[in-house]
Amino acid sequence: MLQDGLLAYMRREFSFEHFQDAKLGHAMHFHAYSLQQDEDQYRLQLLSRLSTDAVGVAKALGLQASANVALEVILNLLQNKLTPKTRLWI
Repeated sequence: MLQDGLLAYMRREFSFEHFQDAKLGHAMHFHAYSLQQDEDQYRLQLLSRLSTDAVGVAKALGLQASANVALEVILNLLQNKLTPKTRLWI
């Protein structure tokens, strides 16, 4: 499914070793779902839930262990990772 591919891409492109089962209070959460077809109906099924704290977000982006990272720095790093193949065009 699309979300499986996105999660695989995120694991390849970012540091995800420190992500763990989702916990309340973490700054970043990833939920991946699959779309199941049962005869004439579709349903979403939760596949995985991962999360990390603010320090983990900085690690995922390859920044120093400081959790005090400006939003602009994070957005620039994420935008630089996007290619025409990974962008959603509407």
